[in-house]
Amino acid sequence: MTQLLTIPKSAKQIIFQDVPGSHTITLEESAELQYVLSFKNSNPEEKSIITFKLNGDHARVNIIGLFAGKNSDTVKFETQTIHNANNTYGHAQIKTMLKDKSTSDYFGLIRIEKHTHESDGHLSHDTMLLSKQAKSKSVPALEIEANDVKAGHSASVGQVDEETIFYLCSRGLSEEQARELMIEGFFESLLEQINDDKIATKVRESLQATLL
Repeated sequence: MTQLLTIPKSAKQIIFQDVPGSHTITLEESAELQYVLSFKNSNPEEKSIITFKLNGDHARVNIIGLFAGKNSDTVKFETQTIHNANNTYGHAQIKTMLKDKSTSDYFGLIRIEKHTHESDGHLSHDTMLLSKQAKSKSVPALEIEANDVKAGHSASVGQVDEETIFYLCSRGLSEEQARELMIEGFFESLLEQINDDKIATKVRESLQATLL
């Protein structure tokens, strides 16, 4: 069942979703939301769909997703950002790190409706694979009906740099310490954006527990 939530006019909120589930969040005029995502699916067939409806002028949402998988973990989710008003802002930044035989499946949609003006939408998904068996699928989609708007997307998939691990070990670090540094470096640009220190700490500890 999809849970519904409204961010009222001019309100500023931060929401942390650490369990799978589908949500629809409506933002009214000048509402601002930071939405932090970090979870794993207990059911590999389950897909979490999070929809953001920017229904008021100057509504803003910043989506931060930090995901890690090990063993046969599955991360399967979708974000939809719908621009229904003028001067709206919706950016999604997703980072995923996978080890063993874990997988991720992400679909990200930005839709800017025809009647809107000067909206700004972007999504990025960067994945780091720590094993050859780990797999990542990323599908960004843009549906742009208006002209005077900004919209774009990017995606990348990389593998752990063993030369960097070797170099760090040669400088006196253990392999575990070297890998911990690489994990922190990969996620830190998003972790430091989280506006609540307790949430940032909980996410950091969860990522480390999964990957180390």
